[in-house]
Amino acid sequence: MDIELKPLINCGLCKTTLKDPRNLPCLHTFCRSCIDDDIKKRNKSETSRTFYCPICSRVTKFPNDVTMKHWGEHLPKNKLASNVIDGYHLKTGKVNCKPCNRKQKSTPATQWCIKCNEPLCDMCVESHSSFKTTMGHEITNLSKLKNQPLKELLIPPPCDEHQEDLDHYCYDHKEFVCNSCKASTHRSCKSVVPISVHAERIRNDSKTLSHSLGQHERNAKILLENRESEKEMLEVTKSKLTEQIMSVRRKINDILTKYENQCLKELDDICSKEKHVLDTDVQGAQGIYNTSHNIHSVLKAASKHANDAHFIQWQNKIEKETQMLNDMIFDIHEPLTSSRVTFTVNNDLEKITKSLRNLGDFSIKNENVNLISGLGKVQELMPENTNEYQDNVSMLSYQLPLQQFSVKTKTDEHASFITGMVMLPNNILVCADKNNSKLKVFDAEFQMQNEHELEFSPFDVTIVGRNKVAATIPSQSVISIFSIGSSIQLKKIITTKDSCYGIAYSNKRFAYTCPLAKDTCVKMITDSGEAIMTICPEVNFQSLFLRPWYVKFDNNGSHLYVSDCHRAQIYCCVGTTLRRFVYSHDRLNAPRGLVMRNNDDFFVVGWGSDNIHFIDHNGHFIREVVNRWNGSFSPQTVCLTSNEDSLIVSLDPTSCNSNTLLVFKLPEEGF
Repeated sequence: MDIELKPLINCGLCKTTLKDPRNLPCLHTFCRSCIDDDIKKRNKSETSRTFYCPICSRVTKFPNDVTMKHWGEHLPKNKLASNVIDGYHLKTGKVNCKPCNRKQKSTPATQWCIKCNEPLCDMCVESHSSFKTTMGHEITNLSKLKNQPLKELLIPPPCDEHQEDLDHYCYDHKEFVCNSCKASTHRSCKSVVPISVHAERIRNDSKTLSHSLGQHERNAKILLENRESEKEMLEVTKSKLTEQIMSVRRKINDILTKYENQCLKELDDICSKEKHVLDTDVQGAQGIYNTSHNIHSVLKAASKHANDAHFIQWQNKIEKETQMLNDMIFDIHEPLTSSRVTFTVNNDLEKITKSLRNLGDFSIKNENVNLISGLGKVQELMPENTNEYQDNVSMLSYQLPLQQFSVKTKTDEHASFITGMVMLPNNILVCADKNNSKLKVFDAEFQMQNEHELEFSPFDVTIVGRNKVAATIPSQSVISIFSIGSSIQLKKIITTKDSCYGIAYSNKRFAYTCPLAKDTCVKMITDSGEAIMTICPEVNFQSLFLRPWYVKFDNNGSHLYVSDCHRAQIYCCVGTTLRRFVYSHDRLNAPRGLVMRNNDDFFVVGWGSDNIHFIDHNGHFIREVVNRWNGSFSPQTVCLTSNEDSLIVSLDPTSCNSNTLLVFKLPEEGF
């Protein structure tokens, strides 16, 4: 087998020739049975709607009405692979008679009908030559096909309507047509050419495409090698930091051991001194006891057995000794104390142990790595590709004209990352540049008017007056209010209890998202900073929100619209717990920024799906207005011009085009 054929006709899982080929959107192709087994093995949840390609991990989302066991069947057949495999079998002579196959019989073919494009066995050749409709067909021996080019053996795709070969291409409608189509529905078209003419043009274009793919392979290899190197470096760093952390512990242990031994020695000295005093008291008390006991015994014996003279003499001696014993007891008892040794922990150490929460803090400094120069997202595509996408995504009703302008300034140290945008009533665009910690202002012609550098990075902005905006500063848990004029001036700072990200303002109230809080939620405060409510809807006693990045009020301020990136949903909330609706769509992944129209219909960015959805105020999908074919790769947030005739879209740095804002003119019809 020609080695160039293997990627086309071999299964990406079993590595053998494809059987019932099915391809994913990333164009990796697998046997139907192989992909069914892989889906069953890797997807444990029956409620899951996503599948990751086993080769490149690209996500494929399946409709809600297609159960997991039918996912493989739902995937499109790779007709090119099937045709190439059939052609390859023809060249090798390993093919069965097609008419016999229809009769559930397996008979090796020996001949080939050029007109029917079918292999025939000897018996079917006789029948084929006897029928009036097929007796004139040219039939050749299969052995003669071995030396023919493979592409001449492939069966052209038939017309769905007339079952004839699609041998022409209509440029007016950008579709393949057969002779009957050309003579009927396309008879008025001005640009219908033989498919060979169109194929020659496409093959010429494919040289450029091949060059681009080769460059992509080289660039991907550069990225792969860099990332592998970074992984190795990460392990080295981990090892070094582990040793550093352990050395901190050892140093602390050494210090503690030193002072522990010092305290133990001091305790030993104190106890030794106290024991010496006690031993002296014990010795004195024991002596008094022995003496008093002995004299008491002598007195008893003398009173019983001594004569009067002797008794009187000893009685006087005993009285003197008794008085002496009394004085000795008094001398011991008077200064007698009971000693209790205690230990008080050093107050400084007590403070350290109470305030110590960890041995240290980790920080990650991400620096841009410019491995490949000249990269940028695709801005324009061939009409054929656009049409192919429209066939696959029927919801895309408009291909919008594209404008773009740069938001990068001379003083920017990093690639711009516009995470928040608002259009003031006087057509002044205010942008929050997270990467460069700036607010940037543009006029109605999208020309830079002013910029203001902040101490910390902003995330989102919202209008709070005719010429005022409020910006969230997540790292400081504050909302900063600025006036926008000939200069940008800080007017007020409002402190929030949690790191605030997305922000909205209406009726003297702020709503802000807390996507990284312990209990993810949306909080509402007054414009003076007083808490109003925490919005945290629950499902099965768990927070409905997972990563709510952005929030917007409707035009009268009665409803909140929240985009949850991780749950891929948009929530319309009323009050603290009530949900008016939840919006989700198979073609909306990782939603982020959103913007409201005056009639409360809204647009929402799909960061993970590279698109923007237009949704009505009741949460019903209207249409997809922008997608990657318009250059919308990894969109971050969106805003409308004052007259609502254009959308302005910012891009995430992963797009390699985050220095640019895209402007899409909305058509009047349908909006």
